[in-house]
Amino acid sequence: MPYLHSINVVNFRDFRNRTFRFASGLNVIHGANSSGKSSLIAALQFGLTGSDPDAHGNVVLQFQDGETVVDLGRMKRRNGGEEYEIDGEPVEKREYEEELLRMGIKADHLSIMIHTGLRWENVDHTPAKVSKCIEKLDPRGGEIATQMNTVRRQLGNLPRSSRQAKELNDKLEELIQERNVLFDTRTLPNFNRKMQGFYGILVGDPLQAVALRPVGRRTGLLGVELNINHGPRGRGFVSEMSKTEKTKAAMSYSMALCEANNSRLVVFDDVDEVDPNAFQRYIDGLVGCATHLQIIVTSRHSGFANMAPHRIVL
Repeated sequence: MPYLHSINVVNFRDFRNRTFRFASGLNVIHGANSSGKSSLIAALQFGLTGSDPDAHGNVVLQFQDGETVVDLGRMKRRNGGEEYEIDGEPVEKREYEEELLRMGIKADHLSIMIHTGLRWENVDHTPAKVSKCIEKLDPRGGEIATQMNTVRRQLGNLPRSSRQAKELNDKLEELIQERNVLFDTRTLPNFNRKMQGFYGILVGDPLQAVALRPVGRRTGLLGVELNINHGPRGRGFVSEMSKTEKTKAAMSYSMALCEANNSRLVVFDDVDEVDPNAFQRYIDGLVGCATHLQIIVTSRHSGFANMAPHRIVL
């Protein structure tokens, strides 16, 4: 499987010319406030997706896939002009993105791959957004959503009392019911199995489980809420979870999304809700998850970083 081997950053934010190397599993980037952690993550975002419209500089991402090494370079000038390279040869943006896709990186994966200030509340902006993100994982769910949008557009051009409007409303209700059944019986259970797998590894306890369950089921897929099972401690919701549990639940959700989207890289920026007495257990859990994904974590905790199998100090 391909993985990010290194990043070279030139004249980008805090960096004049720095190269950072990564392992295929877990990587912890350690540094105090204003040490450059966020700048390094921003450079990674820029190289992967070019998402920052104000960014400029030169970033080269090196991926390794078995014995094959590929250098992908993105340069943006102050005037907004951009250039792309593969192994030092100029290419079009389309070719650059196609090579990223071959490495398991899609242009729209940024919100899945990179998370800042990771807590469940930051991931769960609204239950509906989480639901729609999961729904896209099932091809049939996407087809139903497209059909629903088409029906709604058609309804907007018709008098409510017309016969055709009634037929379209009936069709919309059928689609809503089909989507709900699909989500409840296939899409969400499949995703929860992935999420639970990562959560079980992170906490090191198979009796503790997290799952997302539907809520607000009247007129459509309104959202999901996080539910946690503490084994003998009983059941509870996210409001009853500790900060560390919320962080691990958010990580599990993000890693499950990455795996479901065939994206092998996930980045957690500012993971600081960590109990200092449980650094080793946390690292062990992340190492276990890193057998499935390449994980990059930034943290201010030196003790946390010192226990990692591969660390970068800024």
